[in-house]
Amino acid sequence: ETDQIETQICSSCGAKGSTKTTPAYTFFLTDAKNTLSAKTTPAGGTVSLTSKTINVFSKSLMEEIAKRKDVNVVLTYKYDGKNVQVTIPAGTAIDTTCDYYGPVKMMSLYGYKLLDTFPGEIKASSIAEINDAVKGATVTLKGKNSYNVSDMLAISNRRDINVDLEVAYSGKTYVIHIPAGATVDVNSEWYGPLKLMSLYSFTTK
Repeated sequence: ETDQIETQICSSCGAKGSTKTTPAYTFFLTDAKNTLSAKTTPAGGTVSLTSKTINVFSKSLMEEIAKRKDVNVVLTYKYDGKNVQVTIPAGTAIDTTCDYYGPVKMMSLYGYKLLDTFPGEIKASSIAEINDAVKGATVTLKGKNSYNVSDMLAISNRRDINVDLEVAYSGKTYVIHIPAGATVDVNSEWYGPLKLMSLYSFTTK
């Protein structure tokens, strides 16, 4: 969701060297192309491309989608404060004449529906479960694979309960356990599956 900035830093003196920036869109496009490949998604399958920050799609991405007319493609993004989902069924003719396809252009070409909740977001009821849980209870949060600092702060405020985070990563489901009393890291903006698994114990489901 954010650009990646890599900076060379000397391990001895701490001096900084060259800095390289990789745009978030580059990661999005690479992931999309990999997911669209025949090895990753078989014929008749569904490719879901979701981003809260990206709602403009390049010609190169549309060309990749055009190559896979045997799969369904679901694009979910935010536009004008709304959660938009555009579904391109298998067999649909794909327009590849434009350099870029904005959110409204995609909606006009393939239709859309508005979602009450963006995929992966913690619903208010989940946060309420944390806030309202009795001391010693275990609260399990599902349907989300990454957490922001606000989510972690909510967990940090209730160290008298156990919290299990059920996340999906690389085709498997993991249950990350944050026991009551454990220190909760709130120093990062986002916590993905690997970050969470490096911080807390986990099991596979």
